[in-house]
Amino acid sequence: MVPPRRPILAALLLLLGTSGMAPAGEADLCSPAFLVCQREARLEKYGMRRTQYDEKETRWLLGNGQMGGLADLDGTWIPSLFPADLWTSPASRTEINSPRIAPKDALVKDLVARGAKYSQSLDLRDGLLVTRCETRDARGFQTRMFCSMDQPRLLVMEGRNLAAAAVQEWTIQLPLVNFEIHPGEIVTANWAGKPFTRLGYAARASLPLQETGRGRYIARVPAGGSLVLLFAVTTSFDGEDFLDQAKRIVAEAGGIETLLAASRRAWQRRYAPMGIVTLADEKYEALFYRSLYCILCQTGSRRFLPGESQFADGCWDMHPFVYGTAGYHTMAFTALGAFEEARHMLRIFYKPEAMRRNAAYFFRTVHDARKDLRNPAAMAFAHEFLVQGDNNPVPDYDWHHSRQGFGAAMFYRYSRYDPDERWLREYTYPVVRGTAEFWRTYCRWDEGRKAYMLPKTLSCSEDISAPSIMDAVWACKWNLTMAARLARRLGVDEGPRREWEKVAAGLFLAQTGRHYLEYPDDTETRPCRGYLSVRAHNFLGHPTIELVNLVDRRKAIDTLEFTWQRHKSPAGMAIFFANWFALADLHYGRGDAALRWMAHDFNCLEAGGLCLTETEHSGHKYFGNGHSSFVLCLVAMALQSYDDRIMPFPAVPGGWKDLAFYHLPAEGGIRVSGRMSGGKVVWVEYRQGDKRLLRTDQARPILIKGAGQAVSVESEGRGEVGLACQAVLSGSFSSWANTLPAP
Repeated sequence: MVPPRRPILAALLLLLGTSGMAPAGEADLCSPAFLVCQREARLEKYGMRRTQYDEKETRWLLGNGQMGGLADLDGTWIPSLFPADLWTSPASRTEINSPRIAPKDALVKDLVARGAKYSQSLDLRDGLLVTRCETRDARGFQTRMFCSMDQPRLLVMEGRNLAAAAVQEWTIQLPLVNFEIHPGEIVTANWAGKPFTRLGYAARASLPLQETGRGRYIARVPAGGSLVLLFAVTTSFDGEDFLDQAKRIVAEAGGIETLLAASRRAWQRRYAPMGIVTLADEKYEALFYRSLYCILCQTGSRRFLPGESQFADGCWDMHPFVYGTAGYHTMAFTALGAFEEARHMLRIFYKPEAMRRNAAYFFRTVHDARKDLRNPAAMAFAHEFLVQGDNNPVPDYDWHHSRQGFGAAMFYRYSRYDPDERWLREYTYPVVRGTAEFWRTYCRWDEGRKAYMLPKTLSCSEDISAPSIMDAVWACKWNLTMAARLARRLGVDEGPRREWEKVAAGLFLAQTGRHYLEYPDDTETRPCRGYLSVRAHNFLGHPTIELVNLVDRRKAIDTLEFTWQRHKSPAGMAIFFANWFALADLHYGRGDAALRWMAHDFNCLEAGGLCLTETEHSGHKYFGNGHSSFVLCLVAMALQSYDDRIMPFPAVPGGWKDLAFYHLPAEGGIRVSGRMSGGKVVWVEYRQGDKRLLRTDQARPILIKGAGQAVSVESEGRGEVGLACQAVLSGSFSSWANTLPAP
């Protein structure tokens, strides 16, 4: 439910127009203040609110990257609180309970049944959950709860007595199962036994507590007064003094308003670098901003990547996946321009020793007669990550190797958008090079076909294994091509570069005169509906974007269209694969085709509009890669940039006449903003830092040329320098020359 508009929101929307689009005459449509207003207005507008107590309704996600969970409908606790770094073994993460604070003998369900007025709201700007239960007697109360974004180890809970005169007794139940509790003014507890991760917590209340046993306490809350409970969770990953750290956190914390203000500022800092998209279609716009909130809830741990339904469900033991929530969130941060967020996640992904161990393991288990594959330079991403980044062995799924291209693409795309020579040499190139070496070693020459073939691998469809299956071949071709391009750019690895180019050029691409095929001799007749659908074709356009200009474009489009006709509907499909197909279509300029796939997002959106599930009616709630892949789709409609090109409004659906975007990143550290109204482009602006490079009313693709500080921005195919604009950029910008033919 959407809450009523508040005065600040009404004023902002009056400024922006009824659709929220910025008027063309605004003085500076890309200023930080303007962007803050745009973002804040929408985060406020699409905040969550409910006024009916229904136990079937979806619980809302709270989180700060380090810990989180689904808050209960009564607002008194988080039944399953997941610390990001609580591992019971190197292969499994788990959860604890949060404390529970509530008026004694006052269950919300019973109070509502007797006529109490109930409401619950969630502010997307700061993750604050507020629950009110107003009664005619002295039992009314309100709670506030948030996971501090400023102090990620801290959960803050407040209970307020709404009675006019009566004192209320409130109970506090601290986590008990598996804990040894040590009473005191600051209550501490440590995880009993010897789990893989040691964990402790500390709790401090703002009012005197009476202990009643088994982790339960009672506090007397005066009329109109409040009880604040501070709860800090630390683990042995924080150091041997982790329990003392928890005590210091709660001992030194200020009052709740101070803590909330600091947390809100930290939320604002995380939102601030992100470009934004504004739409007339509120259904899509609402899900975009709510997805940004969910992404921030699930990311930000200092040491570990998010699992598939991070903080909402322990599915797959909360293992991170490259092509799942961890990878898609990373790509979304890059596409939005939140480069520090992306860089942080890439640093966690970057575990070269584990990646070399993974490659050696995959070589030993290769699916052909070769059993002596060795290459100490090869690197490979795990299918499911264990605590140190090693692969969690899972039969069949280990052979799903298109993820090697997906993982390399995360690093490559980041370096294209946020050019940093040191990062490129120390992180991106080693990963792209290492995975290219994996592919080079994995491929074999087939004398009969006169081509390089891949051994049998598992398709991302997950129900078919075959030699040279499409997603693996396209990931391999992309990976080898980009490694060669970077080697040429950096002036290194001439010998390996030639090998990569040779293998990439000689790879066998299964195809007919009309279509690219899923595997050699594919008859294109196997069933492709439901969860195990035909998925491999999504690699035609994502994340292998640079191949769009290297293959038969018409054939690729016909293949994607035929794949849709075979499916006829995304029903039953995993949500991120539907969005993955949408992304492939969008990179061929097919906005309307993408919308057919994206309709599945709303089939998987639970009532209330915040939670995306893996499939319709799936128990895997807040399936993170659904949220981030949806965000990527809307960004790709508004702006695309690859191969030294910037393309504004490249794939806007025909029925979307009003769309604007602000501060979205493009290659070379350039930020782009633009507005379309009534189906026509009003303006597009290109900036680097505070310097405006170009402002135009045309949506033609722009080429980025030159090197060093002097860079020309040129309209593609016309040779007109910057549409009569020569730009001199502040800061360095490296040319990304490539060998692609002119379009």
